[in-house]
Amino acid sequence: MYAAFSDQVWKPKTSVKIRFAIAQGFFITIIISLLAGTLYFTVKPRLVSTIDNSYKILVDNLAASIYPTFQSGDEQGVVKDLEKVEGQQGVQYILLTDKNDKVYYDSVPGVDSLQGKTYTDSLTPQLEETKDTVVGKVTRDGVQYYNYAFPFVENNQIIYTIRLGVDEQVVDGEFTQLTHLFLYLGAFAIFLGIISAYLLTARLTKPIIALTESALAIRAGNLNAYATINTHDELEQLSREFQGMVEKLKQFYFQEYHQKKEALDSKKRIEEVNSRLQQLDKQKTDFLNTASHQLRTPLSIIHWSLSMIVEEAPHMNIPPAQLELLQESLKSTKRMVDMVNDLLDISRIEQGRKELNWEMANYGKVCTDLVAALQPLATKKNLTLSYEEKGQIPDSYLDPKSYYEVVNNFVDNAVKYTPEGFVKVTAEKVKETIEIRISDSGIGMDDAEKAQLFTRFARGKEASKLFANGSGLGMYVAQSILRQHGGNITVESEKGKGTTFILSMPIYTEIPEKTPAAEEESQYAQVGATTNKAAESAGSPPAKSSDALGIAKNT
Repeated sequence: MYAAFSDQVWKPKTSVKIRFAIAQGFFITIIISLLAGTLYFTVKPRLVSTIDNSYKILVDNLAASIYPTFQSGDEQGVVKDLEKVEGQQGVQYILLTDKNDKVYYDSVPGVDSLQGKTYTDSLTPQLEETKDTVVGKVTRDGVQYYNYAFPFVENNQIIYTIRLGVDEQVVDGEFTQLTHLFLYLGAFAIFLGIISAYLLTARLTKPIIALTESALAIRAGNLNAYATINTHDELEQLSREFQGMVEKLKQFYFQEYHQKKEALDSKKRIEEVNSRLQQLDKQKTDFLNTASHQLRTPLSIIHWSLSMIVEEAPHMNIPPAQLELLQESLKSTKRMVDMVNDLLDISRIEQGRKELNWEMANYGKVCTDLVAALQPLATKKNLTLSYEEKGQIPDSYLDPKSYYEVVNNFVDNAVKYTPEGFVKVTAEKVKETIEIRISDSGIGMDDAEKAQLFTRFARGKEASKLFANGSGLGMYVAQSILRQHGGNITVESEKGKGTTFILSMPIYTEIPEKTPAAEEESQYAQVGATTNKAAESAGSPPAKSSDALGIAKNT
């Protein structure tokens, strides 16, 4: 797993060069220690043994050479023979004792001389037992010597014994000098090993440091920071692979840069096109608003006039053919007035000027009144139109008139597009919402028709065949009013098997300040207001308030 990336540059706590040099010195120290142990336990005994043998030979030869002189009693001759050896090869003193351990000769003069005295030491018992050369350390006058004692034996009797006192440093000195030399060479080897390891590691880490500096520069944004390494080994291979990786990174970077630039340019063009489309859409809305206002008054007057004429027709002796023509004209003007009212509603919604008149009411009561009003139409088509209220429906703040229009749109369409069967309206409290279901056994819809259901001017194919007249604005207006209340709608439908609209309405115990849909419409209105100013400056007529005409939608 990779560690989390941080902008802070990590710095090592130690150096590879120092660690490698210390490790090299430690390794050499261990080797030298092993060699020193080998030297001490193997070389030293051999060296001491060689020296011992040479002194043993010396003392043996000396003991044999003085025998004739000693037997003749020539004391001077014995002394001369002994003096020849004195001082040679580190011999410090010579003692000659007779068979009674009386000192016959002592090379040490003066008060320290043992001549004429009886002398025994720690080697005497061994001499008597082995009757051969004995070697051991003896202390004389506070000084420790290596003592080489040889008894001259004749007829298994010791005639005399010669002791050579050799300086301890003569025997151990050779090894001591060798040890000192070894230590000096070992220390020099350790020092040389540490220096060489440091220099070698410095040479190895120099390319790595160069690669690290290059990586830091690349991290800072300099993609041309290459580390030039000519070591003709794996490090140079690593450097070349690193450069290849950077080249690939540069290609990806510039490719991404151009893609982002193209995306930003495309986004800018799309925003410009979108802004222009919004302006055109707003101009279209303003035009519809203005045209609707201009058409609404004369259409309402015509509708009102035709309505009065049809009502007074029995008293005016109008021929049946002309009366039928007036009735068809009345229906046509009614459809045109409804379409104009729908267009005005769309204009108000899109400009954020459609306001709800909040008051405490009951969703169930609105549905009851609507079903009662549409019952004659359903009866005329031999349809069963019913309303069912499940449980108690609490009162809530809503705009009863606007909500009535919404439910009327769905129930009226259900009656209109259901050839036979039923239309059922159900109200039920589900958690914190009121759920209104409008179900029918009508023509139903496929997925494509459901997807376009709440868009402007959209009508299904079957619906268009059954009723050619229709603006396709009712569903759009109904959904907009529903969203203004904070509600939402879902559709369940299958071709030829009917449709169910499910309206989920919130329960308000006080008048809401602003619903989510109202906030969206307010933002749209702000965009529209800006576009409207631009349209006015270009000579387009400003939108007028429909309230000034005072003509109701359901005239």
